[in-house]
Amino acid sequence: MAATTAAGLPVAAHVTLLPHLGQPVETGAGQKAVLAEEQVDWTPEQLGGWVAHGGYRLRVPPSASLHWPALPHNPYRKDGRAMPSEGRIAIRVPFDLQHPEHRLTIEILP
Repeated sequence: MAATTAAGLPVAAHVTLLPHLGQPVETGAGQKAVLAEEQVDWTPEQLGGWVAHGGYRLRVPPSASLHWPALPHNPYRKDGRAMPSEGRIAIRVPFDLQHPEHRLTIEILP
């Protein structure tokens, strides 16, 4: 991933991952949670360089953070709310003048 910072405004990429509700998600820093309706917000320090869930490990830059659930607008509900089962795991990767490019690597776990 790469971004220009010519405008001087903050830029972040959002990588969305499909959740497996009821299954664990863990990080390189030792954080663990089972995906359910409860919100999860992990800082870059809590991610520790990777997140594993659903049979894969995603290696992320040191500045990446994780947020669950990232919920969409549901046009089929009167109030537009979405259920956690419709949500995604969002990995946020910020860019700045010193870091205009980042690399993410996904590994399939045995």
